[in-house]
Amino acid sequence: GDLLLHDDEEGNANGHYTRIAPINNSLVFFPADRLHEVLPVTCDSADPLDGRITVNGWFHTPE
Repeated sequence: GDLLLHDDEEGNANGHYTRIAPINNSLVFFPADRLHEVLPVTCDSADPLDGRITVNGWFHTPE
C-alpha cells in the first residue's frame, strides 16, 4: 500500500507524484488538501495484524 502524493500545486492528478513505500513503525504527515492515493494492500494471512493498520487524525491551530 504505497502512498502517492501528487505533485501538482493545483490539486490535479497529472501523473507526477512522489511515491512513499510503507515502512514499519513509520508515520507520514502531509497537508489535508494535498491530492493523494493509497494503493491497495494484499495479504495471504487471515490475521489482520499482518496487514496494514492506519491512524487518521487532524491537527488544528487555534483560531
